[in-house]
Amino acid sequence: MYLCICRAISEKCVQKAIESGCSSFEAIVEETGLSQGCGNCVCYAKEQCSLLLVEILEGKKEVNQSNAA
Repeated sequence: MYLCICRAISEKCVQKAIESGCSSFEAIVEETGLSQGCGNCVCYAKEQCSLLLVEILEGKKEVNQSNAA
């Protein structure tokens, strides 16, 4: 699903940015250009990025913890 239509930034693009090291909305914006067009998507994009950050970073944390055990 697209989070930013102006820049054609999809959820998958944001996931890749997070997986490559972005850990905040600002970092995702810098990496992808998300919400840098008309700006109408900013609230929705922030909300979705927050959810994706938690989902992906928590998933990595769980994997690291299970590998350490």
